[in-house]
Amino acid sequence: MFDVILGQTMPTLKLALIVTGGRMLVSLLLGLFYGIYYRRLKWMDVLLEGFHFVPVTLLAFLLLYGMQFMDYQLFIDNPDFRWRLIAFILIGVGIPSLSQLIGKETFLAYQQEFIQGARVLGGKNLHILIKHVLPSVRGKFLLIFSGQLVAVLTLMMHVSILGFFIPGWTAFIGSNYFELMLSPWIIFFPVLLLTLLIVSITMMTNGIRSLLDGDYLKRRSSILTNAKRVQEHSSKSISY
Repeated sequence: MFDVILGQTMPTLKLALIVTGGRMLVSLLLGLFYGIYYRRLKWMDVLLEGFHFVPVTLLAFLLLYGMQFMDYQLFIDNPDFRWRLIAFILIGVGIPSLSQLIGKETFLAYQQEFIQGARVLGGKNLHILIKHVLPSVRGKFLLIFSGQLVAVLTLMMHVSILGFFIPGWTAFIGSNYFELMLSPWIIFFPVLLLTLLIVSITMMTNGIRSLLDGDYLKRRSSILTNAKRVQEHSSKSISY
Protein backbone atom coordinates (compact mmCIF):
# COMPACT_ATOMS: atom_id res chain seq x y z
CA MET A 1 0.00 0.00 0.00
CA PHE A 2 2.81 2.38 0.88
CA ASP A 3 4.57 1.72 -2.45
CA VAL A 4 1.33 2.20 -4.37
CA ILE A 5 0.62 5.51 -2.64
CA LEU A 6 4.15 6.80 -3.25
CA GLY A 7 3.93 5.77 -6.88
CA GLN A 8 0.80 7.90 -7.33
CA THR A 9 2.30 10.99 -5.67
CA MET A 10 3.96 12.57 -8.70
CA PRO A 11 0.96 12.21 -11.08
CA THR A 12 -1.23 13.88 -8.47
CA LEU A 13 1.10 16.81 -7.86
CA LYS A 14 1.98 17.17 -11.54
CA LEU A 15 -1.62 17.42 -12.74
CA ALA A 16 -2.69 19.67 -9.83
CA LEU A 17 0.17 22.11 -10.45
CA ILE A 18 -0.41 22.15 -14.22
CA VAL A 19 -4.13 22.83 -13.80
CA THR A 20 -3.57 25.48 -11.13
CA GLY A 21 -0.81 27.17 -13.13
CA GLY A 22 -2.96 27.17 -16.26
CA ARG A 23 -5.90 28.64 -14.39
CA MET A 24 -3.78 31.36 -12.82
CA LEU A 25 -2.02 32.28 -16.07
CA VAL A 26 -5.19 32.62 -18.15
CA SER A 27 -7.22 34.18 -15.34
CA LEU A 28 -4.42 36.62 -14.52
CA LEU A 29 -4.39 37.98 -18.06
CA LEU A 30 -8.17 38.18 -18.27
CA GLY A 31 -8.54 39.44 -14.70
CA LEU A 32 -6.02 42.25 -15.07
CA PHE A 33 -7.75 43.43 -18.23
CA TYR A 34 -11.11 43.12 -16.50
CA GLY A 35 -9.87 45.07 -13.47
CA ILE A 36 -8.30 47.90 -15.49
CA TYR A 37 -11.49 48.44 -17.49
CA TYR A 38 -13.87 47.36 -14.74
CA ARG A 39 -16.12 50.43 -15.04
CA ARG A 40 -16.77 49.63 -18.70
CA LEU A 41 -17.04 45.84 -18.23
CA LYS A 42 -19.06 45.87 -15.02
CA TRP A 43 -22.07 44.51 -16.89
CA MET A 44 -20.23 41.18 -17.21
CA ASP A 45 -20.68 40.59 -13.48
CA VAL A 46 -24.20 39.42 -14.24
CA LEU A 47 -22.82 36.62 -16.42
CA LEU A 48 -19.84 35.73 -14.25
CA GLU A 49 -21.82 35.60 -11.02
CA GLY A 50 -23.76 32.65 -12.41
CA PHE A 51 -20.65 30.46 -12.36
CA HIS A 52 -20.50 30.77 -8.57
CA PHE A 53 -23.75 28.78 -8.35
CA VAL A 54 -22.88 26.12 -10.93
CA PRO A 55 -21.64 22.86 -9.30
CA VAL A 56 -18.11 22.75 -10.67
CA THR A 57 -17.76 19.06 -9.84
CA LEU A 58 -20.81 18.06 -11.89
CA LEU A 59 -19.83 20.36 -14.74
CA ALA A 60 -16.31 18.91 -14.93
CA PHE A 61 -17.62 15.34 -14.63
CA LEU A 62 -20.18 15.79 -17.42
CA LEU A 63 -17.59 17.35 -19.73
CA LEU A 64 -14.96 14.69 -19.01
CA TYR A 65 -17.39 11.80 -19.23
CA GLY A 66 -19.01 13.14 -22.39
CA MET A 67 -15.67 13.50 -24.18
CA GLN A 68 -15.18 9.73 -24.04
CA PHE A 69 -17.95 9.22 -26.59
CA MET A 70 -16.23 11.36 -29.23
CA ASP A 71 -13.52 8.78 -29.92
CA TYR A 72 -13.44 6.19 -27.16
CA GLN A 73 -10.54 4.21 -28.59
CA LEU A 74 -8.37 7.32 -28.92
CA PHE A 75 -9.32 8.38 -25.41
CA ILE A 76 -8.35 5.01 -23.91
CA ASP A 77 -5.28 4.11 -25.98
CA ASN A 78 -3.63 7.55 -25.93
CA PRO A 79 -2.58 8.54 -22.37
CA ASP A 80 -1.11 11.88 -23.49
CA PHE A 81 -4.35 12.89 -25.15
CA ARG A 82 -6.27 11.88 -22.04
CA TRP A 83 -3.95 13.92 -19.80
CA ARG A 84 -4.26 17.01 -21.99
CA LEU A 85 -8.03 16.69 -22.19
CA ILE A 86 -8.38 16.34 -18.43
CA ALA A 87 -6.06 19.33 -17.85
CA PHE A 88 -7.86 21.59 -20.35
CA ILE A 89 -11.29 20.82 -18.93
CA LEU A 90 -10.22 21.27 -15.31
CA ILE A 91 -8.58 24.56 -16.26
CA GLY A 92 -11.58 25.81 -18.21
CA VAL A 93 -14.23 25.22 -15.54
CA GLY A 94 -12.40 27.47 -13.06
CA ILE A 95 -11.43 30.39 -15.29
CA PRO A 96 -14.67 32.50 -15.17
CA SER A 97 -14.91 32.77 -11.39
CA LEU A 98 -11.16 33.15 -10.91
CA SER A 99 -10.94 35.88 -13.58
CA GLN A 100 -13.70 37.82 -11.86
CA LEU A 101 -11.96 37.49 -8.49
CA ILE A 102 -8.61 38.70 -9.83
CA GLY A 103 -10.35 41.50 -11.72
CA LYS A 104 -12.06 42.80 -8.60
CA GLU A 105 -8.83 42.62 -6.59
CA THR A 106 -7.09 44.59 -9.34
CA PHE A 107 -9.87 47.17 -9.43
CA LEU A 108 -9.69 47.63 -5.64
CA ALA A 109 -5.93 48.10 -5.89
CA TYR A 110 -6.46 50.84 -8.46
CA GLN A 111 -8.63 52.73 -5.95
CA GLN A 112 -5.75 53.20 -3.49
CA GLU A 113 -4.59 56.76 -2.87
CA PHE A 114 -1.01 56.17 -4.01
CA ILE A 115 -2.34 54.84 -7.33
CA GLN A 116 -4.34 58.02 -7.80
CA GLY A 117 -1.21 60.02 -6.95
CA ALA A 118 0.76 58.13 -9.58
CA ARG A 119 -1.93 58.98 -12.14
CA VAL A 120 -1.73 62.66 -11.22
CA LEU A 121 2.03 62.58 -11.72
CA GLY A 122 1.49 61.28 -15.25
CA GLY A 123 1.90 57.52 -14.80
CA LYS A 124 0.59 55.36 -17.64
CA ASN A 125 -1.59 52.29 -17.12
CA LEU A 126 1.21 49.82 -17.90
CA HIS A 127 3.69 51.61 -15.61
CA ILE A 128 1.17 51.79 -12.75
CA LEU A 129 0.23 48.15 -13.23
CA ILE A 130 3.82 46.86 -13.12
CA LYS A 131 5.32 49.24 -10.54
CA HIS A 132 2.41 49.73 -8.14
CA VAL A 133 -0.56 47.41 -8.61
CA LEU A 134 1.17 44.04 -8.97
CA PRO A 135 3.52 44.53 -5.97
CA SER A 136 0.57 45.57 -3.80
CA VAL A 137 -1.55 42.50 -4.63
CA ARG A 138 1.11 39.80 -5.01
CA GLY A 139 0.37 38.45 -1.53
CA LYS A 140 -3.32 38.12 -2.41
CA PHE A 141 -2.49 36.42 -5.70
CA LEU A 142 -0.30 33.93 -3.86
CA LEU A 143 -3.14 33.21 -1.48
CA ILE A 144 -5.47 32.75 -4.46
CA PHE A 145 -2.97 30.32 -6.01
CA SER A 146 -2.93 28.27 -2.81
CA GLY A 147 -6.72 28.24 -2.66
CA GLN A 148 -6.94 27.17 -6.29
CA LEU A 149 -4.43 24.36 -5.74
CA VAL A 150 -6.51 23.03 -2.85
CA ALA A 151 -9.70 23.44 -4.90
CA VAL A 152 -8.16 21.52 -7.83
CA LEU A 153 -7.11 18.63 -5.58
CA THR A 154 -10.62 18.52 -4.09
CA LEU A 155 -12.19 18.67 -7.56
CA MET A 156 -10.01 15.81 -8.77
CA MET A 157 -11.10 13.68 -5.83
CA HIS A 158 -14.80 14.48 -6.30
CA VAL A 159 -14.71 13.68 -10.03
CA SER A 160 -12.91 10.41 -9.32
CA ILE A 161 -15.51 9.45 -6.70
CA LEU A 162 -18.27 10.08 -9.27
CA GLY A 163 -16.65 7.56 -11.59
CA PHE A 164 -14.17 9.37 -13.86
CA PHE A 165 -10.84 8.28 -12.45
CA ILE A 166 -8.18 10.99 -12.71
CA PRO A 167 -4.65 9.53 -12.38
CA GLY A 168 -3.08 9.84 -8.94
CA TRP A 169 -4.27 9.57 -5.36
CA THR A 170 -7.74 10.70 -6.37
CA ALA A 171 -8.16 7.73 -8.74
CA PHE A 172 -7.03 5.40 -5.96
CA ILE A 173 -9.59 6.93 -3.59
CA GLY A 174 -12.37 6.95 -6.18
CA SER A 175 -11.84 3.36 -7.33
CA ASN A 176 -11.98 2.13 -3.71
CA TYR A 177 -14.77 4.44 -2.56
CA PHE A 178 -17.24 1.57 -2.21
CA GLU A 179 -14.85 -0.17 0.18
CA LEU A 180 -15.32 2.65 2.68
CA MET A 181 -17.82 0.72 4.80
CA LEU A 182 -16.08 -2.64 4.42
CA SER A 183 -12.35 -1.91 4.44
CA PRO A 184 -11.85 1.77 5.28
CA TRP A 185 -8.11 1.30 5.78
CA ILE A 186 -7.70 1.01 2.00
CA ILE A 187 -8.44 4.70 1.42
CA PHE A 188 -7.43 5.97 4.86
CA PHE A 189 -3.77 6.59 4.01
CA PRO A 190 -4.37 8.28 0.62
CA VAL A 191 -6.89 10.59 2.28
CA LEU A 192 -4.43 11.23 5.12
CA LEU A 193 -1.62 12.11 2.71
CA LEU A 194 -3.96 14.32 0.68
CA THR A 195 -4.94 16.14 3.87
CA LEU A 196 -1.30 16.59 4.89
CA LEU A 197 -0.51 17.90 1.41
CA ILE A 198 -3.28 20.52 1.66
CA VAL A 199 -2.13 21.57 5.15
CA SER A 200 1.49 21.83 3.94
CA ILE A 201 0.49 23.97 0.96
CA THR A 202 -1.48 26.30 3.22
CA MET A 203 1.38 26.68 5.71
CA MET A 204 3.98 27.33 3.00
CA THR A 205 1.73 29.90 1.34
CA ASN A 206 1.15 31.76 4.58
CA GLY A 207 4.89 31.86 5.25
CA ILE A 208 5.76 33.12 1.76
CA ARG A 209 2.95 35.68 1.91
CA SER A 210 4.22 37.00 5.25
CA LEU A 211 7.70 37.32 3.76
CA LEU A 212 6.45 39.17 0.68
CA ASP A 213 4.26 41.51 2.74
CA GLY A 214 7.19 42.39 4.99
CA ASP A 215 5.80 40.87 8.18
CA TYR A 216 8.95 38.82 8.66
CA LEU A 217 11.18 41.87 8.32
CA LYS A 218 9.00 43.81 10.73
CA ARG A 219 9.12 41.04 13.30
CA ARG A 220 12.86 40.69 12.81
CA SER A 221 13.47 44.40 13.27
CA SER A 222 11.27 44.50 16.33
CA ILE A 223 13.16 41.58 17.85
CA LEU A 224 16.51 43.24 17.14
CA THR A 225 15.19 46.53 18.47
CA ASN A 226 14.06 44.92 21.70
CA ALA A 227 17.40 43.15 22.06
CA LYS A 228 19.23 46.43 21.52
CA ARG A 229 17.08 48.14 24.11
CA VAL A 230 17.75 45.38 26.62
CA GLN A 231 21.47 45.66 25.95
CA GLU A 232 21.40 49.45 26.35
CA HIS A 233 19.39 49.12 29.55
CA SER A 234 21.82 46.59 30.97
CA SER A 235 24.83 48.75 30.07
CA LYS A 236 23.26 51.75 31.74
CA SER A 237 22.58 49.71 34.84
CA ILE A 238 26.17 48.55 34.94
CA SER A 239 27.54 52.05 34.43
CA TYR A 240 25.27 53.33 37.16
